[in-house]
This record gives sequence, structure tokens and C-alpha cells, in this order.
Amino acid sequence: MTVSSTSSTTENYYVSSTDEDDDDSSSSELTDNDFLLLLIEELQNQDPLEPLDTGEMMSQICELETVQNVIAQTEAMEDLADTVSGITDTLDEISDSLGSSSTESEFQAASSLIGYYVTGTDSDGDTVEGTVYSVTLSDDGVTVTLDDDTEIAYEDITDVTIEGLQQ
Repeated sequence: MTVSSTSSTTENYYVSSTDEDDDDSSSSELTDNDFLLLLIEELQNQDPLEPLDTGEMMSQICELETVQNVIAQTEAMEDLADTVSGITDTLDEISDSLGSSSTESEFQAASSLIGYYVTGTDSDGDTVEGTVYSVTLSDDGVTVTLDDDTEIAYEDITDVTIEGLQQ
């Protein structure tokens, strides 16, 4: 039997992604389609005397599936983080809105006390009383000024009576 000599040539195959819908992927990422093209080329060009190990092929497919699942979970977590961030922003806006309307309500209520005799606690914790002379709105809140120039926070007022009726 005569065996003739054979020569082998090496062919280089380059696979590039042509999926135009996937603008977020870089050119170095392989898609499912790219993987399948590589697998088909590998099967077509395998050495018939040493065929591809099916266990190795299944391992590669499982690894691809694992990578796809990790990517999908990462994207889902990013979407969840965006959703939570949006909810937090909305809650902050609601809180700010309620906070400013609460302060405005306190200011209106305190303003209605002008001329009334009040009892409350000053910033030192001492009990003070007097007739409300003015009301001020600041970053610290609503402050009531009494006729003796004592200032107390609106929320520290404990008693209100009509002037002249105090005991």
C-alpha cells in the first residue's frame, strides 16, 4: 500500500460581531452567534483522527451559559439600583415638599399668636412667658419673640392664653 504525503495549511478565521442592535457591547466581546460560528468552524476543521472531545465541548457551552447568566444578573441589579435611586429621589422630593409646607403651616400658626400671652421653654430650658410680639422664619425653624425680647422656638410653646386672662 502506498501512502502519499499530505501537506497541511493553517487557516486563520476572524469572527466579528455584526449585531447592530447591540450598541453597548465592545468589539472584543463574543456573542452567542460568534461562539456558535467558532464551534462550527472548529468541528468542520477538526482532525478526523483526533475528534473534538464532547465533554470539552459541553464544558464550553456551560461556561458560556454561566457567563450569560452573570451578565443578565448584573444588568438586573443595575436596573434595580436605578429604580431604587429613582424612588429615593421621589421620596426626597416629597419629604422636602412636606417639610416646607409644615414650616409654612407653623409660621402661619405662630403668626396668629401675635398679641397672645404664651408660656414656653427657651433654649436654656428655662420656663418663660410673655406676650408674642413678632414671629420669625429662619433655617432653624419658626421663632417667636416675646415682648421682653425673649425668643423661643414655636414648638417649645406649652400654653397660650388671651392677654389679660392669664392667671
